[in-house]
Amino acid sequence: MGGTFYFGTDNRFHFTGMNTYQLSSRQAGTGITAGNTNTFEWGLGVTFEKRFNVGLVGFHQYQTTAQKGGPEVLRKMFHQQHGIGWGMSYATTEKFSFAIRSYWEMMAAYRPQGNAFRLIVNYNF
Repeated sequence: MGGTFYFGTDNRFHFTGMNTYQLSSRQAGTGITAGNTNTFEWGLGVTFEKRFNVGLVGFHQYQTTAQKGGPEVLRKMFHQQHGIGWGMSYATTEKFSFAIRSYWEMMAAYRPQGNAFRLIVNYNF
């Protein structure tokens, strides 16, 4: 679920938010069911020439339910991770657009921490 709020005299500025909830199922061969995860992603940006967009991006991700199966110590650990960075997108036509995002991950608990880079290709049906 997500949405975008446009503001400013010409609606060039925007805040976008999207929340996803991951339901985990049992892994074949291990009998382990990882905990469910909630992720909130956001962006605050400005649009130029109706096709180019640049701004700040971020995410907050955290485990919401305990792992089932596996070692007891892992069942008590709830992972989380947060990130902030920059992003830009460009609409080549009304049907195609491309975006890049780069995040600096921080405050990771019970999971690896690093940096993330995403290349996104969109096609509007």
